[in-house]
Amino acid sequence: MNYDINVSLPNDYLYVYSAILYPENEEEVFQYSLKFSYDSFFTYANLLYNNCIVAISNIIIAAKFLALPTPMDKNFKNLENMRMFSIPPATEEEFNKRLLNYENKSFHRDTKVFMNADGRENSNESSYFDILEWNKKLHPNLEVNDLEDCIRLIMEYYEDAMKNEKADKLK
Repeated sequence: MNYDINVSLPNDYLYVYSAILYPENEEEVFQYSLKFSYDSFFTYANLLYNNCIVAISNIIIAAKFLALPTPMDKNFKNLENMRMFSIPPATEEEFNKRLLNYENKSFHRDTKVFMNADGRENSNESSYFDILEWNKKLHPNLEVNDLEDCIRLIMEYYEDAMKNEKADKLK
């Protein structure tokens, strides 16, 4: 392989999803998920899974660490915020484009009306958002099994690190 590997960083997704899913604790969730994201590079998670899956896994771990509800909990209130990125649900490329344009604030947060590229409002209420599974509302390529496996993989790293730390203290 000649050590020439390019791995996509989940940082853009961390920023966006922490802002959307945890608007009240946005900065705190982002900071902790960023730390967990850096540690995830000690695992195979970034090689095995899409960067959006790694990002959401780290956000869920950060939320659990901060004792906040997660998108995997029933009736998670902020999951509805993903609607603004799903009107109308389109290709993954268009969805990602909207997602990465989050910093440009190309939508009205208060009215939750998405703005078209030409500046006109798109108030199309017919969307697939309501019939999608919760994981598809987070990202079109997100699979719950992959998410759970990624969380498990990252958590195993921390469990091993704690075991090693305890062993070092006993020596």
